[in-house]
Amino acid sequence: MPFEFQLLKRDNDCAARLGEMITPHGIVHTPAFMPVGTQGTVKSMVPEEIKKTFEKFNTDQILEKIGVKKSDIQQVIKNMLSANKCIIIAGDGLLRNSDNNFNILYNIQLLLNKPENCRIIFLLNEGNYYGGTLMGMNPEYLPGFNAIGDEKNNLKWSESWKTRLNNVKGLSSDEMLNNVAEDGITALCVVGDIPVHPNLTNLKFLVQQNTFFTETTKYANVFLPVTHFTESDGHILNVENKLKQLNRVIYPMEDVKDIWFVICRFAEKMFEKGFNYEKTDDIFSEIKSMGLTSIPEMKPENHKFLPVNIELAERKDGSGIPVMFGNSNFHYTGNILSSLIPDMKVIIDKWYKV
Repeated sequence: MPFEFQLLKRDNDCAARLGEMITPHGIVHTPAFMPVGTQGTVKSMVPEEIKKTFEKFNTDQILEKIGVKKSDIQQVIKNMLSANKCIIIAGDGLLRNSDNNFNILYNIQLLLNKPENCRIIFLLNEGNYYGGTLMGMNPEYLPGFNAIGDEKNNLKWSESWKTRLNNVKGLSSDEMLNNVAEDGITALCVVGDIPVHPNLTNLKFLVQQNTFFTETTKYANVFLPVTHFTESDGHILNVENKLKQLNRVIYPMEDVKDIWFVICRFAEKMFEKGFNYEKTDDIFSEIKSMGLTSIPEMKPENHKFLPVNIELAERKDGSGIPVMFGNSNFHYTGNILSSLIPDMKVIIDKWYKV
């Protein structure tokens, strides 16, 4: 049987088409993702795990639960498939709750007709979250999003910093707090703020650097005031991965120092080398010399679909609002907003009783 293609339907508003590809091995309904191979060698395919994950889903039931019309979802899909360029904007709660959420968004990007023209932007809770991670302020990464544990990456940064790095990953803030013990972590230096944790009382020494007192401050042995962003100069990477320069607007009060300055003085007292910066321009010059002024672009055509493992949460009342409230979304720079805004506290208390 020869290969044939039959056009069944064409969308008048875009280039989308429905059809059938007739092959010696059967009929393939298009559009579809097909393995491409020679002599039985598969070059590219959608992972079977993704298919199996969604087979157990009742789409109509899910849409009814979340209160979204099926026609709205179909319209979104239609718009995304026909768009020459696309931006997916997601809240930082998606990152906090599950790695699957990122994987799903990334797979959606790969499914588009022009994945290379799609960008995913996360509206994170800190202004320079991208820049901080790019500089290596993440327990999983060295600067440049180079994974810790990769010998090539470790050698690269060992040579740059004139030291010898090991393959041991760092600890997240939760892991640090959960490991506070006599035979574990006994001292912490907190830059900014962290949620109050019962283990803070078990620390032998706690230093906090912040622009003002917070709930964490009552556990601190030493509080070091640091400058606000309006009192500092430097650079940040915004959510669009664009480098932005910060210029000082006002001068800080006497004895209030920049965070980088305080850390450098700590390092000197600990006889650590490589912290002899005198101004922010010194730091930025080093950053530029290492090519760390932007996050490397991911090229979807060179990547495979990421695995997902989704389990639907069951709620008797069918409401997901208390889950949102449970993620400390109402903290801002250490202040509990519900204690400052009475109406917010009333709303939260009402939903927690549901």
